[in-house]
Amino acid sequence: MRRIAYTVAALGVLTLGACATAPVTTDSPSSGAPAPVSGLDWRLTQDGGEAKLAFGSEASDDLELAFECAAGASRVAIMAPGIAGERELHLESGGDTERYRAEAEPLGVRDGVFLTTETGAKEPVLQRFRTLGWIARWRGQTREVYTAHPATTPDIDRFFATCG
Repeated sequence: MRRIAYTVAALGVLTLGACATAPVTTDSPSSGAPAPVSGLDWRLTQDGGEAKLAFGSEASDDLELAFECAAGASRVAIMAPGIAGERELHLESGGDTERYRAEAEPLGVRDGVFLTTETGAKEPVLQRFRTLGWIARWRGQTREVYTAHPATTPDIDRFFATCG
C-alpha cells in the first residue's frame, strides 16, 4: 500500500477542516442500533483501483475516521485524528472490538496527531461494521459512534467488496 500517499491525502483533508468532533450517538429504542446523526455520514470515493470510505461532515472535508484500500489487496489502512500521545485506534462494532497500534504524525497546522495503521479487510470488527453499518471508536471512556444513513449503508459493503 502507498501509506505515504494515504497519509498525505488524509492529512490534507484534516487541515482543511476545523476541530469538529463526532457526537456520541444514542441507541435507537426500536432496534438497539445507533441512530445516524444529521450532517454526518460515510462517504465512499473510488479512483481507479483505490477506494476510500470516510466518516465526517457532508458540508466540509472534516473526517473522524477513514479506511482506504487498493482493489483486491485484502488490506485496509485505518486513519483518524488523535491527540498528542495517542498511539492506538480502539474500534468496536456490534460487540466485536479490536485495538490497533498506530503510527502518529503531528498535524502541523493544529494541535494533535494523525493516526494510521493497517490491518486485514477480513478482521471481525471490520466485517461486523460491514454488516451493521456502524462502527465506534473508543478514546479512553468516550465512545464515538459513526453510523451510516440508510442511503449510504450499501457504500460500506461496496468498499469492502472492492478491498477483497
